[in-house]
Amino acid sequence: MAQIKLYAATPFTVATVFTPENNIVIDSIENKYDLNVNFEESDTISSGQSISITSGMDLEDLEIINGVRQEDGFVIVEYTKI
Repeated sequence: MAQIKLYAATPFTVATVFTPENNIVIDSIENKYDLNVNFEESDTISSGQSISITSGMDLEDLEIINGVRQEDGFVIVEYTKI
């Protein structure tokens, strides 16, 4: 099983887009902030089809722990090549 991190667009960054070279199946999605994505668990993504977070994220929406703003505005996707 492979893994990719997709980052949301923020006022300072561009969203990450992943385009697999082979067909893949989405095994799991860790999405702490419930960001909108263009795929679901168990989806088969064809070679050349892009997956991404489809909504932006304000930096203010990130969690603050002990006075430090976290940098975890991303989605972790585990997938298997088929």
